[in-house]
Amino acid sequence: MIASVGRVLRLSFAVAFVSGLGFVATSARAGALAPIDVTAVCADPNSVVDNYLDPATWASFNGVKNCKSICKSFANKCKSDVKKNYSCINGAISDNSELIKKADCETLSSGSDQKDCKQTVNSNEKDAKNATKSQKQSDLSLCDSVKSDCTTTCEAPPVL
Repeated sequence: MIASVGRVLRLSFAVAFVSGLGFVATSARAGALAPIDVTAVCADPNSVVDNYLDPATWASFNGVKNCKSICKSFANKCKSDVKKNYSCINGAISDNSELIKKADCETLSSGSDQKDCKQTVNSNEKDAKNATKSQKQSDLSLCDSVKSDCTTTCEAPPVL
């Protein structure tokens, strides 16, 4: 149940995230530089946690002597992968914003237009990073649920 709710929330985040990056680029000026596809650089946020949410992934731990310890390590690996991916995403957001400022804002003729353009890009970058921070916390919570669900599996009789 938690996994399916998480998937829906992460799917809506991914749509908003990609849309938000498009807004960063188009806010600079008409005909602005197209946004970089962050998922071409970093993993899709949905796919990272999905790898861990599938019960079939940890089913093989059932019946193993140190199952609970393995589940804990598995959940910690989930958290590590989530953190690495969001670090990548935030870096890509920053890189994209810098590129937009150079390619779009700095080409405007008026100093005040350049300043306004850069302020808009900075604001949109901040908004995109805040959205990723919120989603990162949600995904880390899903990693905690993986630990709980996996440990519960350890307590069940092994499937033969």
